[in-house]
Amino acid sequence: MAQDFMARVFVPNPGGAYDPAPLNEFDCYEGDLAPAVGDVIRYGATGNTYRVVSRFFDAEANRAAIYVEQWSGDWPEEI
Repeated sequence: MAQDFMARVFVPNPGGAYDPAPLNEFDCYEGDLAPAVGDVIRYGATGNTYRVVSRFFDAEANRAAIYVEQWSGDWPEEI
């Protein structure tokens, strides 16, 4: 059985570090599915869209860090 984890999403800043992405809803997400590298994610139809570039898991603490970049491609109208 998969165990729930806490996810936090980050986006690169111009200084070469990472800042929390404006996907605050994902910061509180607890579930057993993490977006994979290459997945395109957003929260809500009016939110920014991002592509996952890497992800890291801390199994002991049940948490994940997801690194994304801005996505400018198309989003399907319905999934």
